[in-house]
Parts: sequence; structure tokens; C-alpha cells
Amino acid sequence: MAHSKFSLSTKYSPRDGDLMVLPYLDDKRPLFDPSSLPRGLPSPGLSSKEGGERVFFAGTVGERFLVAQTLRLDKEDMTPAQQMKNSVSSAIARLMEEERGRVVIFFNGDKRRLLTAIQEGALLGGYRFDKYLSESKGIPETICVLTGGARKQEYNPLIKDNSTIFANVNMARDLLNEPPNVVNPLTLAGTLSTLGARSGLKVKVWEGRRLEKEGCGGVLAVGKGASAPPCVVVATYS
Repeated sequence: MAHSKFSLSTKYSPRDGDLMVLPYLDDKRPLFDPSSLPRGLPSPGLSSKEGGERVFFAGTVGERFLVAQTLRLDKEDMTPAQQMKNSVSSAIARLMEEERGRVVIFFNGDKRRLLTAIQEGALLGGYRFDKYLSESKGIPETICVLTGGARKQEYNPLIKDNSTIFANVNMARDLLNEPPNVVNPLTLAGTLSTLGARSGLKVKVWEGRRLEKEGCGGVLAVGKGASAPPCVVVATYS
């Protein structure tokens, strides 16, 4: 299963095909330090629409082909975090179709919720279940470039916690996307038992007579029509 990669950086080294995203809180307040942008890049131009995106440059800077767009996070019907997440996800999808580059977000780190939204858009928006495809496209990497003196070490604990959450969301997606001849009640119970034990949970699997004893008549009735017998997984955390 393909997953996007996400990382923080305090320096930007351009690569061919990079898509640079420059977020603004509204039409006047940038959420990045303009002095951190590559030399030779023209002044950013904003969309006239609230919540709008605008590609203001697509060309060569130095020896690298770069695309730069601005993003206004001031839609009335969405929070700035929702807009940021959607923008990163859309950028990843666009680069996948074009088979080029990375998504590079310039951000001063002032609003931690937006940093989480960038990471969520990258790791959840950059998920593809391609296990059974003969050919699959690579997922563009997402880099958040901290600007304006923001220090990477201040955000590392947040990034680490988020990574755990989003990795487990994608793991659940993997299980849901598998066909029923691969993931059935017994194989799913085995997977959950392993994961539960690894996480410090006490895991029990109820089958057959235990299901009867516990009064799980509905589970048993539905399971009679399946090729694999039913079970119930009980995980306890103290």
C-alpha cells in the first residue's frame, strides 16, 4: 500500500518539479516569511476570491523548474485547518497525475493546528491502496519548510504523535480495502490480537461455544451464511 512521506525542514533545497504552496490567513497576512523563498521567484500574487488558490509562477529558477501557488485560508464555510488539509491532498493528487515533484509548504509555525492539518493532508491524502495493481504511481513527498525562525525541535513531539495516529488510520484503511477472501473474521481477529498485544491491550477472541455463552445470537446467525466462522474480539485496556 502506497503512503506519502511527510517531513519538516528549516531549509529549502529546490528540486525539479516542486510545487510550492504559500499560505495566507487572508488577503494580507502571510503564514510564512517571504524572505525564505528562493531568489528569482517573483512576488506572490493572491487570488481575489476568499479561500482561493492562484498559481502565480511556473518556470525555471536557477536550474530547477518550479511551480508556486498562493492559498487563502479565509473561506466562510470551512476552517483554515480544513482548507489547508484539502489543499495539500489536492496538490498530491495533481502531482501524481503529472508524475513529478514534491509538495512544499512554507509555514512560520504560528498556528500548530495548521501544521497538523498539513501533515494530515499529506499522510491521509497521500494514501493509495495499490497492493493488487500491476503498476502503481509513486506518491509525491510533502515537506513543510519552517520559516521565520521557527525551530524544528519544538514541533517534533507533535509530528511524532500525529504520525502514530495517521499511520493507524491508514492501517485500518488497508484492512477495509482487502477482499473478503483475504480478511475474514478469523484473519482479522488474528491481526487485531497481534496489534493489541503490541499496544499493551489484553485481547480475547470469542468463537463457537463462547459466542453462545455470551448470548451473541445475532453474530452466530449472520455467520452461518459465511464461508468463515464468526468471532468477536474483546480488547481491554487498564
